[in-house]
Amino acid sequence: MAPREVIGVCARVSSDAMRRIFLLLFALLLTACEGADLHEAQQLDSPEAYEAFLTEYPQSAEAARLRERIEELRFLRAQREGTVEALQGYLQRHPDGAHAQKARKEEDKLSFDVAKRENTPDAYQAYLDSHAAGEFVEHARDRKETILYLPNMSVADVAAARINMAGDTKGELNGWRVTAVVTNGGDRTLATVECAVDYLDAGGKVVKTDTWWAVARDLGGFPTPPEMIPTLKKGESRGFKFGTAERPEGFADKFDVRVTGIEFRK
Repeated sequence: MAPREVIGVCARVSSDAMRRIFLLLFALLLTACEGADLHEAQQLDSPEAYEAFLTEYPQSAEAARLRERIEELRFLRAQREGTVEALQGYLQRHPDGAHAQKARKEEDKLSFDVAKRENTPDAYQAYLDSHAAGEFVEHARDRKETILYLPNMSVADVAAARINMAGDTKGELNGWRVTAVVTNGGDRTLATVECAVDYLDAGGKVVKTDTWWAVARDLGGFPTPPEMIPTLKKGESRGFKFGTAERPEGFADKFDVRVTGIEFRK
């Protein structure tokens, strides 16, 4: 081989070696930069920091793990905020995420709680429209129907008399018996009619409220008077009785009774 050819081969070998060395050094530099940027993102430990890192290094060996962490952090953030909007935002980004099922359950409950706070037919219908398979569909439907039906219920002849709470006709008059007449003016049969008994001050302001029933199948730990048990049909009336020895502050020996809850006969 001529001297010129030998020099050319050496030059090519030297050029190839330099290229490999350069590429190796460049790869090492990129790895060092990626490692530093990853460490910085981990220190911040936020979805935004990890997303910025993945934008810069989409092929990172850590990509899958970081995407899992992003999803987890978004779920934890939505939980801390504790709002329907926050959980819905998480679900829009991660509909099939590892925490999606739990997020849907929590969002469902929060949405129903919002409807309960508003306590209007429109609020319950909004829940029903957006949560067709929700856990509280039956409750929402019942509450909506109750609110729409309550204007059909009327209470008349509210009266209060002093009594002895032990039933001793010669004993001290240490309580009250509140009576009223409750009428079902609607077209459905009622299995339960719940009433609020309001204790009023001299100006008619409510200072305390108790709950009792005009119609009930079972009072739990209390004996259920036989006259309470029959359903209340369309147009029927039922006597209401309630006894109390309470004397809340400001009470002016006056009561009011109103229907606050019903259950329809199934």
